[in-house]
Amino acid sequence: MVDQALSSGTNFVPSLLLARVLGPASYGAFSLAFLAWFGALTLITSALMQPYTLAAASVEGTVWRDVTKRASGAVLIAGAICGGVFAIAGAVIGTSSGLGRALLAIAILAPGLALQEFWRVASYAASRARTAAANDAYWAIGQIIAFGLLLWHGHPTVAESLFAWGAGAWLAAVIGIWQLSVMPRADLAAVRWARKRGAISAWFTLTSMTYTVGLLIVAVIIAAKLGNTDLGLYRAVQNLFGPIQLLTIGAQAVFLPHLVRRIQRASSDGFREALSYSLLMAGSVTAYGLVMLLAAPTILTKVFGPSFAPAKVLVLPAVLAYIFDASNIGAALQLRAHARGKQLAAAQLVATLTRLVAVAALASTSGLLGAAWGLVIGSGGGAVTFWAVTRGAGRRHGIAEASGHLRVADPEGRI
Repeated sequence: MVDQALSSGTNFVPSLLLARVLGPASYGAFSLAFLAWFGALTLITSALMQPYTLAAASVEGTVWRDVTKRASGAVLIAGAICGGVFAIAGAVIGTSSGLGRALLAIAILAPGLALQEFWRVASYAASRARTAAANDAYWAIGQIIAFGLLLWHGHPTVAESLFAWGAGAWLAAVIGIWQLSVMPRADLAAVRWARKRGAISAWFTLTSMTYTVGLLIVAVIIAAKLGNTDLGLYRAVQNLFGPIQLLTIGAQAVFLPHLVRRIQRASSDGFREALSYSLLMAGSVTAYGLVMLLAAPTILTKVFGPSFAPAKVLVLPAVLAYIFDASNIGAALQLRAHARGKQLAAAQLVATLTRLVAVAALASTSGLLGAAWGLVIGSGGGAVTFWAVTRGAGRRHGIAEASGHLRVADPEGRI
Protein backbone atom coordinates (compact mmCIF):
# COMPACT_ATOMS: atom_id res chain seq x y z
CA MET A 1 0.00 0.00 0.00
CA VAL A 2 2.86 2.40 0.77
CA ASP A 3 4.41 1.70 -2.61
CA GLN A 4 1.12 2.29 -4.43
CA ALA A 5 0.61 5.58 -2.57
CA LEU A 6 4.10 6.76 -3.52
CA SER A 7 3.67 5.62 -7.11
CA SER A 8 0.37 7.46 -7.37
CA GLY A 9 1.81 10.55 -5.74
CA THR A 10 4.72 10.85 -8.17
CA ASN A 11 2.19 11.17 -11.00
CA PHE A 12 -0.92 12.70 -9.46
CA VAL A 13 0.55 15.53 -7.37
CA PRO A 14 2.69 16.95 -10.22
CA SER A 15 -0.35 16.78 -12.50
CA LEU A 16 -2.39 18.86 -10.08
CA LEU A 17 0.43 21.37 -9.72
CA LEU A 18 1.06 21.67 -13.44
CA ALA A 19 -2.61 22.03 -14.32
CA ARG A 20 -2.67 25.08 -12.09
CA VAL A 21 0.58 26.52 -13.44
CA LEU A 22 0.19 25.75 -17.15
CA GLY A 23 -3.52 26.38 -17.77
CA PRO A 24 -5.93 24.30 -19.93
CA ALA A 25 -4.28 24.79 -23.35
CA SER A 26 -0.65 24.07 -22.31
CA TYR A 27 -1.86 21.38 -19.97
CA GLY A 28 -3.51 19.69 -22.96
CA ALA A 29 -0.10 19.51 -24.71
CA PHE A 30 1.52 18.20 -21.52
CA SER A 31 -1.21 15.57 -21.26
CA LEU A 32 -0.69 14.33 -24.81
CA ALA A 33 3.03 13.80 -24.17
CA PHE A 34 2.23 12.22 -20.80
CA LEU A 35 -0.28 9.85 -22.39
CA ALA A 36 2.17 9.00 -25.18
CA TRP A 37 4.79 7.93 -22.64
CA PHE A 38 2.39 5.84 -20.60
CA GLY A 39 1.27 4.24 -23.82
CA ALA A 40 4.88 3.30 -24.56
CA LEU A 41 5.38 2.07 -20.99
CA THR A 42 2.27 -0.07 -21.30
CA LEU A 43 3.77 -1.70 -24.38
CA ILE A 44 7.10 -2.33 -22.64
CA THR A 45 5.27 -3.78 -19.65
CA SER A 46 3.26 -6.14 -21.80
CA ALA A 47 6.09 -7.17 -24.12
CA LEU A 48 8.79 -7.65 -21.46
CA MET A 49 7.75 -7.10 -17.85
CA GLN A 50 4.72 -9.39 -17.76
CA PRO A 51 6.50 -12.25 -19.55
CA TYR A 52 9.31 -11.65 -17.05
CA THR A 53 6.81 -12.09 -14.21
CA LEU A 54 5.71 -15.43 -15.67
CA ALA A 55 9.37 -16.48 -15.74
CA ALA A 56 10.51 -15.06 -12.40
CA ALA A 57 7.58 -15.36 -10.00
CA SER A 58 8.21 -19.01 -9.13
CA VAL A 59 12.03 -19.09 -9.12
CA GLU A 60 14.57 -17.89 -6.57
CA GLY A 61 18.26 -17.25 -5.99
CA THR A 62 20.67 -17.50 -8.89
CA VAL A 63 17.95 -18.37 -11.40
CA TRP A 64 15.92 -15.30 -10.44
CA ARG A 65 19.00 -13.07 -10.61
CA ASP A 66 20.01 -14.38 -14.04
CA VAL A 67 16.53 -13.87 -15.48
CA THR A 68 16.34 -10.41 -13.92
CA LYS A 69 19.69 -9.30 -15.39
CA ARG A 70 18.59 -10.19 -18.91
CA ALA A 71 15.06 -8.87 -18.55
CA SER A 72 16.21 -5.52 -17.11
CA GLY A 73 18.67 -5.18 -19.97
CA ALA A 74 15.89 -5.86 -22.47
CA VAL A 75 13.73 -3.21 -20.76
CA LEU A 76 16.58 -0.69 -20.89
CA ILE A 77 17.05 -1.35 -24.62
CA ALA A 78 13.31 -1.01 -25.20
CA GLY A 79 13.29 2.30 -23.30
CA ALA A 80 16.09 3.60 -25.49
CA ILE A 81 14.23 2.54 -28.64
CA CYS A 82 11.08 4.29 -27.46
CA GLY A 83 13.20 7.35 -26.72
CA GLY A 84 14.40 7.32 -30.31
CA VAL A 85 10.83 7.15 -31.58
CA PHE A 86 9.81 10.09 -29.39
CA ALA A 87 12.84 12.06 -30.57
CA ILE A 88 11.86 11.55 -34.20
CA ALA A 89 8.25 12.51 -33.49
CA GLY A 90 9.36 15.61 -31.60
CA ALA A 91 11.70 16.65 -34.40
CA VAL A 92 8.97 16.18 -37.02
CA ILE A 93 6.48 18.25 -35.04
CA GLY A 94 9.18 20.85 -34.45
CA THR A 95 10.73 22.58 -31.47
CA SER A 96 8.55 25.63 -32.06
CA SER A 97 5.63 23.56 -30.76
CA GLY A 98 5.13 22.87 -27.07
CA LEU A 99 4.17 19.29 -27.92
CA GLY A 100 7.32 18.84 -30.00
CA ARG A 101 9.54 19.98 -27.14
CA ALA A 102 7.60 17.80 -24.73
CA LEU A 103 8.20 14.70 -26.85
CA LEU A 104 11.91 15.47 -27.04
CA ALA A 105 11.96 15.68 -23.24
CA ILE A 106 10.25 12.27 -23.00
CA ALA A 107 12.85 10.89 -25.43
CA ILE A 108 15.62 11.71 -22.97
CA LEU A 109 13.72 10.44 -19.94
CA ALA A 110 12.41 7.18 -21.45
CA PRO A 111 15.22 4.70 -20.53
CA GLY A 112 15.27 5.77 -16.88
CA LEU A 113 11.49 5.78 -16.60
CA ALA A 114 11.30 2.25 -18.05
CA LEU A 115 14.04 0.84 -15.81
CA GLN A 116 12.52 2.36 -12.67
CA GLU A 117 9.20 0.67 -13.43
CA PHE A 118 10.99 -2.63 -14.02
CA TRP A 119 12.59 -2.54 -10.56
CA ARG A 120 9.10 -2.36 -9.04
CA VAL A 121 7.98 -5.38 -11.06
CA ALA A 122 11.16 -7.30 -10.18
CA SER A 123 10.72 -6.51 -6.49
CA TYR A 124 7.20 -7.93 -6.46
CA ALA A 125 8.25 -10.99 -8.45
CA ALA A 126 10.77 -11.64 -5.66
CA SER A 127 8.16 -10.90 -2.93
CA ARG A 128 10.10 -7.78 -1.84
CA ALA A 129 7.36 -5.18 -1.49
CA ARG A 130 9.48 -2.99 0.80
CA THR A 131 12.13 -2.67 -1.90
CA ALA A 132 9.50 -1.46 -4.36
CA ALA A 133 8.24 1.10 -1.84
CA ALA A 134 11.74 2.37 -1.13
CA ASN A 135 12.49 2.76 -4.84
CA ASP A 136 9.33 4.83 -5.36
CA ALA A 137 10.35 6.92 -2.35
CA TYR A 138 13.63 7.77 -4.04
CA TRP A 139 11.68 8.85 -7.13
CA ALA A 140 9.46 11.06 -4.98
CA ILE A 141 12.45 12.69 -3.29
CA GLY A 142 14.15 13.43 -6.60
CA GLN A 143 10.91 14.79 -7.99
CA ILE A 144 10.32 17.11 -5.04
CA ILE A 145 13.80 18.57 -5.42
CA ALA A 146 13.40 19.02 -9.18
CA PHE A 147 10.00 20.69 -8.92
CA GLY A 148 11.22 22.93 -6.13
CA LEU A 149 14.09 24.15 -8.29
CA LEU A 150 11.79 24.55 -11.30
CA LEU A 151 9.22 26.68 -9.51
CA TRP A 152 11.91 28.71 -7.78
CA HIS A 153 13.48 29.49 -11.16
CA GLY A 154 10.27 30.88 -12.66
CA HIS A 155 7.25 29.99 -14.81
CA PRO A 156 7.91 26.49 -16.23
CA THR A 157 7.37 25.38 -19.81
CA VAL A 158 5.76 22.06 -20.74
CA ALA A 159 9.15 20.46 -21.51
CA GLU A 160 10.71 21.72 -18.26
CA SER A 161 7.73 20.34 -16.34
CA LEU A 162 8.26 16.92 -17.86
CA PHE A 163 11.96 16.96 -16.97
CA ALA A 164 11.08 17.78 -13.38
CA TRP A 165 8.53 14.97 -13.29
CA GLY A 166 10.95 12.39 -14.70
CA ALA A 167 14.15 13.46 -12.92
CA GLY A 168 13.43 11.37 -9.85
CA ALA A 169 12.85 8.27 -11.99
CA TRP A 170 16.44 8.36 -13.21
CA LEU A 171 17.62 8.60 -9.62
CA ALA A 172 15.43 5.65 -8.59
CA ALA A 173 16.52 3.63 -11.65
CA VAL A 174 20.18 3.92 -10.66
CA ILE A 175 19.50 3.20 -6.98
CA GLY A 176 17.45 0.14 -7.96
CA ILE A 177 20.63 -1.51 -9.27
CA TRP A 178 22.06 -1.30 -5.76
CA GLN A 179 18.82 -2.28 -4.02
CA LEU A 180 18.40 -5.53 -5.92
CA SER A 181 22.11 -6.15 -6.56
CA VAL A 182 21.37 -6.67 -10.23
CA MET A 183 23.23 -4.96 -13.08
CA PRO A 184 21.15 -4.88 -16.28
CA ARG A 185 22.70 -6.73 -19.22
CA ALA A 186 21.84 -4.55 -22.20
CA ASP A 187 23.50 -6.90 -24.66
CA LEU A 188 22.75 -9.76 -27.05
CA ALA A 189 21.87 -12.00 -24.10
CA ALA A 190 19.03 -9.61 -23.25
CA VAL A 191 17.88 -9.61 -26.87
CA ARG A 192 17.92 -13.40 -26.96
CA TRP A 193 15.97 -13.56 -23.70
CA ALA A 194 13.28 -11.32 -25.20
CA ARG A 195 13.17 -13.30 -28.46
CA LYS A 196 12.55 -16.56 -26.61
CA ARG A 197 9.34 -15.04 -25.31
CA GLY A 198 8.33 -13.72 -28.69
CA ALA A 199 5.00 -15.55 -29.00
CA ILE A 200 3.42 -14.57 -25.71
CA SER A 201 5.05 -11.13 -25.85
CA ALA A 202 3.47 -10.53 -29.25
CA TRP A 203 -0.03 -11.25 -27.97
CA PHE A 204 0.47 -9.24 -24.78
CA THR A 205 1.88 -6.36 -26.84
CA LEU A 206 -0.99 -6.48 -29.32
CA THR A 207 -3.41 -6.29 -26.40
CA SER A 208 -1.67 -3.28 -24.91
CA MET A 209 -1.27 -1.58 -28.28
CA THR A 210 -4.99 -1.94 -28.88
CA TYR A 211 -5.77 -0.46 -25.46
CA THR A 212 -3.22 2.34 -25.69
CA VAL A 213 -4.01 3.35 -29.25
CA GLY A 214 -7.66 3.37 -28.26
CA LEU A 215 -6.98 5.84 -25.44
CA LEU A 216 -4.89 8.04 -27.70
CA ILE A 217 -7.61 8.02 -30.36
CA VAL A 218 -10.15 9.07 -27.73
CA ALA A 219 -7.91 12.05 -26.90
CA VAL A 220 -7.46 12.82 -30.60
CA ILE A 221 -11.23 12.61 -31.21
CA ILE A 222 -11.87 15.07 -28.41
CA ALA A 223 -9.12 17.43 -29.57
CA ALA A 224 -10.18 17.24 -33.23
CA LYS A 225 -13.92 17.56 -32.71
CA LEU A 226 -14.01 19.81 -29.66
CA GLY A 227 -10.57 21.50 -29.35
CA ASN A 228 -7.57 21.49 -27.01
CA THR A 229 -9.44 23.29 -24.25
CA ASP A 230 -12.01 20.50 -24.00
CA LEU A 231 -9.15 18.00 -24.09
CA GLY A 232 -7.59 19.83 -21.13
CA LEU A 233 -10.90 19.66 -19.24
CA TYR A 234 -11.24 15.96 -20.02
CA ARG A 235 -7.70 15.24 -18.85
CA ALA A 236 -8.20 17.28 -15.69
CA VAL A 237 -11.09 15.05 -14.63
CA GLN A 238 -9.05 11.96 -15.51
CA ASN A 239 -6.30 13.24 -13.26
CA LEU A 240 -8.76 13.53 -10.38
CA PHE A 241 -8.89 9.74 -10.59
CA GLY A 242 -5.13 9.45 -10.95
CA PRO A 243 -4.48 8.06 -7.45
CA ILE A 244 -7.08 5.30 -7.61
CA GLN A 245 -6.31 4.50 -11.24
CA LEU A 246 -2.60 4.16 -10.55
CA LEU A 247 -3.46 2.07 -7.50
CA THR A 248 -5.47 -0.38 -9.60
CA ILE A 249 -2.76 -0.47 -12.27
CA GLY A 250 0.14 -0.70 -9.84
CA ALA A 251 -1.53 -3.38 -7.74
CA GLN A 252 -1.41 -5.66 -10.77
CA ALA A 253 2.34 -5.93 -10.27
CA VAL A 254 1.54 -7.50 -6.89
CA PHE A 255 -1.37 -9.69 -7.91
CA LEU A 256 0.00 -11.15 -11.17
CA PRO A 257 3.01 -12.96 -9.61
CA HIS A 258 0.72 -14.19 -6.82
CA LEU A 259 -1.72 -15.55 -9.39
CA VAL A 260 1.08 -17.16 -11.41
CA ARG A 261 2.41 -18.93 -8.30
CA ARG A 262 -1.11 -20.01 -7.37
CA ILE A 263 -1.76 -21.52 -10.79
CA GLN A 264 1.63 -23.21 -11.12
CA ARG A 265 1.82 -24.63 -7.61
CA ALA A 266 -1.81 -25.43 -6.80
CA SER A 267 -3.19 -26.47 -10.21
CA SER A 268 -5.96 -23.87 -9.79
CA ASP A 269 -7.43 -21.95 -12.70
CA GLY A 270 -7.35 -18.80 -10.56
CA PHE A 271 -10.92 -17.76 -11.42
CA ARG A 272 -12.06 -17.21 -7.84
CA GLU A 273 -8.94 -15.22 -7.02
CA ALA A 274 -9.39 -13.11 -10.14
CA LEU A 275 -13.05 -12.44 -9.36
CA SER A 276 -12.26 -11.48 -5.77
CA TYR A 277 -9.51 -9.17 -6.95
CA SER A 278 -11.81 -7.45 -9.44
CA LEU A 279 -14.48 -6.97 -6.79
CA LEU A 280 -11.87 -5.45 -4.48
CA MET A 281 -10.66 -3.06 -7.17
CA ALA A 282 -14.20 -2.11 -8.23
CA GLY A 283 -15.14 -1.50 -4.60
CA SER A 284 -12.10 0.72 -4.08
CA VAL A 285 -12.91 2.75 -7.18
CA THR A 286 -16.54 3.09 -6.08
CA ALA A 287 -15.54 4.43 -2.67
CA TYR A 288 -13.08 6.85 -4.24
CA GLY A 289 -15.67 7.90 -6.82
CA LEU A 290 -18.22 8.77 -4.16
CA VAL A 291 -15.67 11.08 -2.58
CA MET A 292 -14.92 12.67 -5.94
CA LEU A 293 -18.60 13.31 -6.63
CA LEU A 294 -18.62 15.54 -3.58
CA ALA A 295 -15.12 17.00 -3.77
CA ALA A 296 -14.42 17.32 -7.49
CA PRO A 297 -16.19 20.68 -8.08
CA THR A 298 -14.16 22.29 -5.32
CA ILE A 299 -10.89 20.66 -6.43
CA LEU A 300 -11.41 21.70 -10.04
CA THR A 301 -12.04 25.31 -9.07
CA LYS A 302 -9.65 25.77 -6.15
CA VAL A 303 -6.77 23.51 -7.15
CA PHE A 304 -6.80 23.37 -10.94
CA GLY A 305 -8.17 26.89 -11.31
CA PRO A 306 -11.49 28.61 -12.18
CA SER A 307 -11.07 27.86 -15.89
CA PHE A 308 -11.51 24.13 -15.13
CA ALA A 309 -14.91 24.57 -13.44
CA PRO A 310 -16.92 23.39 -16.51
CA ALA A 311 -15.31 19.95 -16.16
CA LYS A 312 -17.43 19.09 -13.10
CA VAL A 313 -20.19 17.62 -15.30
CA LEU A 314 -17.75 14.92 -16.41
CA VAL A 315 -17.20 13.49 -12.94
CA LEU A 316 -20.21 11.15 -12.76
CA PRO A 317 -19.56 9.39 -16.09
CA ALA A 318 -15.87 9.18 -15.17
CA VAL A 319 -16.78 7.38 -11.92
CA LEU A 320 -18.91 4.83 -13.76
CA ALA A 321 -16.31 4.26 -16.49
CA TYR A 322 -13.55 3.62 -13.96
CA ILE A 323 -15.75 1.22 -11.99
CA PHE A 324 -16.37 -0.84 -15.14
CA ASP A 325 -12.67 -0.74 -16.02
CA ALA A 326 -11.69 -1.93 -12.53
CA SER A 327 -14.21 -4.77 -12.65
CA ASN A 328 -12.44 -6.47 -15.56
CA ILE A 329 -8.86 -6.27 -14.23
CA GLY A 330 -8.96 -9.68 -12.60
CA ALA A 331 -10.27 -11.30 -15.77
CA ALA A 332 -7.46 -9.80 -17.86
CA LEU A 333 -4.82 -10.86 -15.33
CA GLN A 334 -6.13 -14.41 -15.21
CA LEU A 335 -5.75 -14.64 -18.99
CA ARG A 336 -2.21 -13.27 -18.70
CA ALA A 337 -1.29 -15.69 -15.91
CA HIS A 338 -2.44 -18.58 -18.10
CA ALA A 339 -0.52 -17.04 -21.03
CA ARG A 340 -3.73 -16.99 -23.06
CA GLY A 341 -2.61 -14.10 -25.21
CA LYS A 342 -4.90 -14.74 -28.18
CA GLN A 343 -8.07 -14.62 -26.08
CA LEU A 344 -6.77 -11.58 -24.22
CA ALA A 345 -6.09 -9.68 -27.44
CA ALA A 346 -9.51 -10.55 -28.88
CA ALA A 347 -11.32 -9.33 -25.77
CA GLN A 348 -9.35 -6.07 -25.77
CA LEU A 349 -10.09 -5.45 -29.46
CA VAL A 350 -13.84 -5.78 -28.91
CA ALA A 351 -13.69 -3.51 -25.85
CA THR A 352 -11.67 -0.83 -27.65
CA LEU A 353 -13.84 -0.77 -30.75
CA THR A 354 -16.92 -0.41 -28.57
CA ARG A 355 -15.32 2.51 -26.76
CA LEU A 356 -14.21 4.35 -29.90
CA VAL A 357 -17.54 4.01 -31.68
CA ALA A 358 -19.45 5.22 -28.62
CA VAL A 359 -17.12 8.18 -27.97
CA ALA A 360 -17.07 9.32 -31.60
CA ALA A 361 -20.84 9.06 -31.98
CA LEU A 362 -21.76 10.80 -28.74
CA ALA A 363 -19.05 13.48 -29.05
CA SER A 364 -20.58 14.49 -32.39
CA THR A 365 -24.07 14.81 -30.97
CA SER A 366 -23.53 15.85 -27.35
CA GLY A 367 -20.05 17.38 -27.14
CA LEU A 368 -17.62 16.66 -24.33
CA LEU A 369 -20.28 15.28 -21.99
CA GLY A 370 -21.37 12.88 -24.73
CA ALA A 371 -17.78 11.70 -25.16
CA ALA A 372 -17.62 11.02 -21.42
CA TRP A 373 -20.75 8.87 -21.55
CA GLY A 374 -19.31 7.12 -24.57
CA LEU A 375 -16.45 6.01 -22.35
CA VAL A 376 -18.97 4.57 -19.89
CA ILE A 377 -20.60 2.52 -22.64
CA GLY A 378 -17.22 1.32 -23.90
CA SER A 379 -15.99 0.38 -20.44
CA GLY A 380 -19.20 -1.50 -19.64
CA GLY A 381 -18.97 -3.44 -22.88
CA GLY A 382 -15.34 -4.24 -22.13
CA ALA A 383 -16.18 -5.65 -18.71
CA VAL A 384 -18.80 -7.98 -20.15
CA THR A 385 -16.44 -9.11 -22.91
CA PHE A 386 -13.47 -9.86 -20.65
CA TRP A 387 -15.45 -11.94 -18.18
CA ALA A 388 -17.17 -13.87 -20.94
CA VAL A 389 -13.81 -14.74 -22.50
CA THR A 390 -12.24 -15.57 -19.12
CA ARG A 391 -15.09 -17.85 -18.12
CA GLY A 392 -14.78 -19.69 -21.42
CA ALA A 393 -11.04 -20.11 -20.85
CA GLY A 394 -11.74 -21.39 -17.35
CA ARG A 395 -14.07 -24.08 -18.69
CA ARG A 396 -11.39 -25.20 -21.15
CA HIS A 397 -8.93 -25.32 -18.22
CA GLY A 398 -11.27 -27.65 -16.35
CA ILE A 399 -11.64 -29.96 -19.36
CA ALA A 400 -7.85 -30.08 -19.88
CA GLU A 401 -7.24 -30.76 -16.18
CA ALA A 402 -9.75 -33.60 -16.14
CA SER A 403 -8.10 -35.19 -19.17
CA GLY A 404 -4.59 -34.80 -17.76
CA HIS A 405 -3.44 -32.34 -20.39
CA LEU A 406 -3.46 -29.10 -18.44
CA ARG A 407 -0.98 -26.56 -19.81
CA VAL A 408 0.29 -23.58 -17.86
CA ALA A 409 3.25 -21.29 -18.32
CA ASP A 410 6.51 -22.91 -17.27
CA PRO A 411 9.15 -20.94 -15.32
CA GLU A 412 10.59 -19.68 -18.61
CA GLY A 413 7.25 -18.22 -19.66
CA ARG A 414 6.56 -20.65 -22.50
CA ILE A 415 3.43 -22.68 -23.02
